[in-house]
Amino acid sequence: MVKRCLLLAVGLAIFGWMVWQAGPAQLWHNLLDWNWTLLACIAVWAVGYALNAMSFRQVMRCVMSDESLAATDLNRTLRLTIGGYALNYVTPFGLLGGEPWRIVRLRKVTDPTSANSAVVYYAMMHVGSHIVFWLVALAYAFVQMRPMLHSAVGDGVDWAVVTGIVLLIVAVVCIAGRIAVRKGWIGSLRRLLADHPWRFAVALLLELASRMVNVAEYWLLLGVTFPDSVLATYGAAFLVVAFSSLFANALFFSPLQIGTREGGILLALQAFLPSLTLAGLLPAAVSISFATRIREFFWILVGMLLIFIEQRKKSSK
Repeated sequence: MVKRCLLLAVGLAIFGWMVWQAGPAQLWHNLLDWNWTLLACIAVWAVGYALNAMSFRQVMRCVMSDESLAATDLNRTLRLTIGGYALNYVTPFGLLGGEPWRIVRLRKVTDPTSANSAVVYYAMMHVGSHIVFWLVALAYAFVQMRPMLHSAVGDGVDWAVVTGIVLLIVAVVCIAGRIAVRKGWIGSLRRLLADHPWRFAVALLLELASRMVNVAEYWLLLGVTFPDSVLATYGAAFLVVAFSSLFANALFFSPLQIGTREGGILLALQAFLPSLTLAGLLPAAVSISFATRIREFFWILVGMLLIFIEQRKKSSK
């Protein structure tokens, strides 16, 4: 507990320094200019959550009986999805609140084994889609940014940089694979894939589609912030999201990604605008992070409301 509080304090100190350097008045002005954009970002995540719920339901179909599925329709699956993510947001290290709550709720309509399997399989699907998302972004970056690297560092060096990035991602995937093997995840996923290949593929594609839809949030924010630059494109937003999320997850020990999200966005922006300094891009990076956190807090409140609704349904029966 002391360690978590210390990490949170460090993250808040870094975040506070970034806000001070960016200028609170400038950040407030940016947020006032983004009123409709923030509403659009909230709507984008509504679509993303709907896709998450559809993916979760595909996993449920693999392990739950028809009677249990009938008691857990798409609306309830959506409540479990949003409520679970809301709990994960407010849990410093994630996956410590949402998943157990989903298991408890599903045990009301199915046996413990099926409830555990559905939630664990979906959690693995969610993580797996993130790895696929990063790998797709890496391939896209290789195609789109190689000319930029070539002009910046000359022949041969750009290939070395990209090769280094590839090796880094491969190493991360291998480490994640070892952890998955030790925890028995690989065998579980292999059985799921062998028994339900089409549902497995559909669930994974729906999770990946959710991530691609959520990229539109950054597309909207970057389009308002940098309307006349290369950043005002969906492809640029895709790479900014991929890099900033990879950076934040690499520093997973930071509670609520405080400081790490802003740092990832800042470094990603400079990769597209190398002529600008980090100090010059800091207000934009912090403003974009602020906007994503406002969206995040909105959906946390919605998730808590849905959790309350689930509890009321329990007490009324």
